[in-house]
Amino acid sequence: MTVINKLVVLKLDGYCEHTGVRVFVEIGLEGQPPIAYAQGALPANPDLLRLLTHWRTSYQKLGKSNRTIKPQKILYGGSIKSLITECREAAEDLKTVFNDWLYTSPFQPINLKLREELKRHEIIQIIIQTGEETLQRLPWHLWDFVGTYSSTEIILGSSNATAPAQTNSPKSRRRIRILAVLGHSANINVEADRKLLNNLPGAEVCFLAQPERADVSAQLWDKQWDILFFAGHSETRDAKGCIYLNPTDSLTIGELRHSLRKSIENGLQLAIFNSCDGLGLVHELEQLNLPQMIVMREPIPDWVAQNFLKGFLQALSQGESLYTSVREARERLEGVENDFPCASWLPISYRNLAIPPLNWEKTWSQGYKKFIVLKDIIRPLSVGLIVAVIIILLRTLGLMQTLELKAFDYLIHIRPEITEIEDRVLVVSVDESAIVDQQKRGIKGQGSLSDTALLSLLDHMGSLPRTIGLDIYHDYNFSLAVKDYIQKHQNFYAVCRIGYQKMDRSEEDATEIAPPENLEKSKLGFSNFPLDPDKVIRRQFLGKSKGETCQTDQSFSLRIALDYLSTEMGESFVVDKEENEFKIQNVVFKRIRKDSGGYNFPSRKEATGYQILIQHRKRELEKVDYLRLMSRHETELKDLVKDKVVIIGVDDGKSDLHRSSYDSDKSTPGVELHGHMIDGIISTVMEPDKITPFRWWPELIENVWIIFWSLLSAVLIHIFKYKRLKLIALLCCLASIYACGYYAIIDNIWIPLVPVLLSSVCSSLIVYYLDKIYFRNTSM
Repeated sequence: MTVINKLVVLKLDGYCEHTGVRVFVEIGLEGQPPIAYAQGALPANPDLLRLLTHWRTSYQKLGKSNRTIKPQKILYGGSIKSLITECREAAEDLKTVFNDWLYTSPFQPINLKLREELKRHEIIQIIIQTGEETLQRLPWHLWDFVGTYSSTEIILGSSNATAPAQTNSPKSRRRIRILAVLGHSANINVEADRKLLNNLPGAEVCFLAQPERADVSAQLWDKQWDILFFAGHSETRDAKGCIYLNPTDSLTIGELRHSLRKSIENGLQLAIFNSCDGLGLVHELEQLNLPQMIVMREPIPDWVAQNFLKGFLQALSQGESLYTSVREARERLEGVENDFPCASWLPISYRNLAIPPLNWEKTWSQGYKKFIVLKDIIRPLSVGLIVAVIIILLRTLGLMQTLELKAFDYLIHIRPEITEIEDRVLVVSVDESAIVDQQKRGIKGQGSLSDTALLSLLDHMGSLPRTIGLDIYHDYNFSLAVKDYIQKHQNFYAVCRIGYQKMDRSEEDATEIAPPENLEKSKLGFSNFPLDPDKVIRRQFLGKSKGETCQTDQSFSLRIALDYLSTEMGESFVVDKEENEFKIQNVVFKRIRKDSGGYNFPSRKEATGYQILIQHRKRELEKVDYLRLMSRHETELKDLVKDKVVIIGVDDGKSDLHRSSYDSDKSTPGVELHGHMIDGIISTVMEPDKITPFRWWPELIENVWIIFWSLLSAVLIHIFKYKRLKLIALLCCLASIYACGYYAIIDNIWIPLVPVLLSSVCSSLIVYYLDKIYFRNTSM
C-alpha cells in the first residue's frame, strides 16, 4: 500500500476567552494546492482558558529550576507526590474540556470534513495557524481525532509565513552540519546532549560550550549550517525568548537577529531548542522565516529533555521524516509520565509553510545517504564476510560434509520423478525360495545359484535380453555348458572384486574376489562400491586400477551399460575415455574430486578411480524373483525381458545389503544398486533431453555463492527497522536459498545448501544483536 502524505491547515482566528474562534480548514496533498475546504467555529470558552492556566501553574510547581525534576524527589518526597497528583488531575480536566470544546456543533463541519477526506493509514500533518498564544498552548496532540488517526502530527505554523531569501540553497553534502550551542548548564547535564549528537550518523557537529555572544554570532554569520541546536537554560520574558549562554550572559533572539538571518540565508533549515519554555523563541524566529523549529512549550526536566533528544535522533537517523521522528520521540515519553507528568505534552514543532518541509532523505539525499550507506554498511558487510569465511573454512576441513550429504539425500528424495524415462533394466533376484528349490531338486553347486540353475535361466530367456549381468561372485570356473552359452551369445558379463591393496579405504570390503578363470577379461566388471563416511552409497565407479586377480579396470555397471548402448546405437556409438573426462556420445560424466559438490575428503585417496554420483531413480526398478521368472510362459516372458538389461543377483534379505542416497534408512540389495547405476548411465546417454549427469560448481563459484548470501542476509537485517520486516527478510533469504538448491537438484546440479543456510542465519543473528547493542549504546 502506498503511504500518502496529507497536509491539513487549520486556521484559527479569534480569542478563546471572549469572542470565540473562527475556523477554516484546507486539506490537500503535500506540495500541492488544497483539494478540500471547510469552515466552522469554536465558541468562547473561558473555562478552557482557566483550566489551561491552572494546569500550567500546577505543572510549574513541580520544579522552579529548568530541567531539574529528579526521580528521587518524586519517589520519596511526599509534597512532590501531592503536586504530581494535582498536575495530573489538572491535565485530565483540561483534556476533557478541550475535547468537549472540539465536539461542539459549530466545529462539526470541520470534524466531518477531516474524517471524510483523510484515511487512517495516511501520514497527516495538521498545521495550527494562529497568532493567539493561548490557542498555541492548548494540547492539540490530545485531540480525539489525532488518537484515531495515529499517524497524525500537530505542528504550529505562522499565518504570515514567507520564504527566506536564501543566497545558498541547501546542497547535498557528505555530512550534515550542526552547530550545537551548549549554554548555561547549572543543575542540568548538557554532556548527555553532546554524546547523543556525537553519535548521530552522518553528522558533523561543532560544539560551543558556554560560549560568549560574539562566538555564537561569528559561527552563524561566517559558516553554513543545516541545524542549530541549543541545550541549556532558556525562558520567555515579556513574550520574548531568552537563552542563557553561560552563567553571566543571556541574550534574546532579537539580539542575534542579523546573525540568524544570515545563517538562514546560507541554508539553515532547522533549529532545535532542547530547553525550557520555547514558545517565545518560536514567536521571534518565525519573523525571520526559519523553515523548521522544535521547542519545548514549558519547563522540561533534564532527564525528559535527554530522552526526547535520544528518541528523536534515533528515529531521524533511521530514515524517518522530521515530523514523524518528533511524533515518535514524543510518544515514547508517555512511558515516563508516572515519574514526569505530562512529559509528552512538552515537545512541539513549528513549520514555515512557505518552504517545503525538511526531508532528511531528500535535502541531503546524495551526500547523507552515501555517507550513511558507506559507514553503516561496513558493519553488516564485515560480519557477513567473516561468517562466510568461517563457514568456507569449516567446509574445506570437511566438518560440514555430513550435513551436506544429508541435505543431498533429502533433495534427492523429494525431487519429482521423470516418469517418461523408459524402463530398460530388469532385476532377477535369487532369494531364499530359489536356494531352497535348488536343494529340493538335488541340484548341486557352489554359492546361491548353481551353474545348472544359471544355465536353466539363461536357456529360458534365450536371446530375448539385450545384455545379461551376473552379480553373484563366481571365483571358480563356469561349467562347460555355461561357458559354451557365454561364447555363443557374447552378451553375458560377470563380476569380481578388487582387493584392498588396489583400492582406497572408503570401500566396504577389503577382500579381493577373483573371477572365473575361463571367462574372458572383456566380460568382467568389478563390483566395488565407494562408501561415504556415514556408510551410505552415493557414488559409483566407472573405472579404477586393476586388481591382482580381478584384472579389469571397468566397473560392472559400466561394462553392461556400454554393451547395451553399443548394440542400441550401432556404428555411431563413441566412447571417449580420458583421465579427467569420460564421455559417451556427447554426454560427459563429471568426475568426483576431493572437493566436488558437498564432498570434502580428508585425502585424495577417497576419490581414487573415476567416480560419479549415482543417478538414482525415485521409483523402483522392475524386479522379479528367479522362480517366478522361470514359471513365465513365452508371451509373458517376452513382455518382461525382451531388449532389456537383465541383472541376476542375490536378494535374501541377509547379505549384500547397502544404504543408498535415495533412502538411507532402508537397506537396498547390491543387485538393485547395480541396476540403478546401469539404468542411470543408459538413460542419461539415450535421453539427454530429459536427464543429465550430475554436476556441480567449481569451488570458487561455490565460495562466492556462500559469501553472496551471507552478505545479502546481513545487509537486509541491518537496513530493515522493524523486527517483523527483519524476520520476513531472513525467511525470504532462506526460502530463496532452499528454492535454488531444490530446482538445481532437479536439473542434477548439486550446489551448496547447508553452508549457505548456516551463513545466512548466523550473519543475520550476529548483525541483529550487534545492531541492538550499537543502537543501545548510541542512544545512552
